[in-house]
Amino acid sequence: VLSLSLLASKVSEVRDALVAKIGENISPRRVINVEGDTLGAYVHGGRIGVISILTGGDEELAKDVAMHVAAASPQFVKPENVPAEVVEKEKEIQIEIAIQSGKPADIAEKMVAGRMKKFTGEVSL
Repeated sequence: VLSLSLLASKVSEVRDALVAKIGENISPRRVINVEGDTLGAYVHGGRIGVISILTGGDEELAKDVAMHVAAASPQFVKPENVPAEVVEKEKEIQIEIAIQSGKPADIAEKMVAGRMKKFTGEVSL
């Protein structure tokens, strides 16, 4: 286990090397210390990174979980974390789609309720 000061110096060394190599200034925005029984990490395309923490399992399973999370590309952790304005905008779109398909307004509202539950489930873990 690395001490915090040793870890900070390693991050600084890597940052300095990258700045020298590409000629652009780099500044880490966030650093988070994670602990758990089993950690798995996956970076997809250099843009999406996921760290999964499992209780039990092995590193291979933890990496597989991280890969699935990266593939799903969730925008929110839980469906209830989706902001109201995002939900409302999607609801307006879904109502318009239902009405354009020729459904009466009351039926469209019922259809949209199910679609909204599906939407919040798709944009979250």
